[in-house]
Amino acid sequence: MSITKPSLTNIVKKQYSYKLRAYRQVYNSLIALQLLAIFFSFNGVGSMSGNWGGIHLNINYYSADIIIIFTMLWGLNSAALITTKAYRFDDFAFVTNRLSGNMANLYVMLTLSVIGGLTSILSGVLLKLLIYYSTDVQIFNDTRLMSEPNLFVTSILSASMYVFLFCVLGYMIGMLFQVNKMILVALAALFIWGLFKDVSGGSNVMVNVFTFFVSESSLFLFFIKMMFCSILLFSISLVISNRMEVRQ
Repeated sequence: MSITKPSLTNIVKKQYSYKLRAYRQVYNSLIALQLLAIFFSFNGVGSMSGNWGGIHLNINYYSADIIIIFTMLWGLNSAALITTKAYRFDDFAFVTNRLSGNMANLYVMLTLSVIGGLTSILSGVLLKLLIYYSTDVQIFNDTRLMSEPNLFVTSILSASMYVFLFCVLGYMIGMLFQVNKMILVALAALFIWGLFKDVSGGSNVMVNVFTFFVSESSLFLFFIKMMFCSILLFSISLVISNRMEVRQ
């Protein structure tokens, strides 16, 4: 009689496949949020007007920025949902441990991030098509994204990285919440403090955090920043998970 010991890779694959099917409802919320973001984006993300040679021009800037922000919040909420008891108990349908469960969750978050990043960029294209065909607005300088494959792929990767960062942030917050329910109050207080706390240069903490992520001109350094912060947040989640009871 032989006993076959299941490998970690096979366990993670089975959990990953199972969880992708179990979390199908999150795609409905993604569609709803992106449609809402498209609606809010109809007035543009910025505008300017002026007179040139007796001609009055009103210029609106349209982009996928609002759609990406909504998708990031969707990623944060979806990842936090994974840490709730109802979903964590799904792991016990398998011969599993904390490591395999967390690794499967990581791959689920990566999948959600790529889907969110791809659909947010495509939704930005859809937004401009809707504006073009439903209004008399003339759209200029908007051919590069679809005509240059490298730019298109880079846009999707960048959006996916933003969504993934918020996924692992939501995952860490969810883990902390399972340990202590008051953690949300503390995080909310920390966020409010960051909005009003000034640092050197006159800007506040949250502005500096925002600038750290969005103002990087080097694509390589941008990915290094995103990967470092994502790995750090997920590592914290692993530590918290290992300190939790076997089954709460």
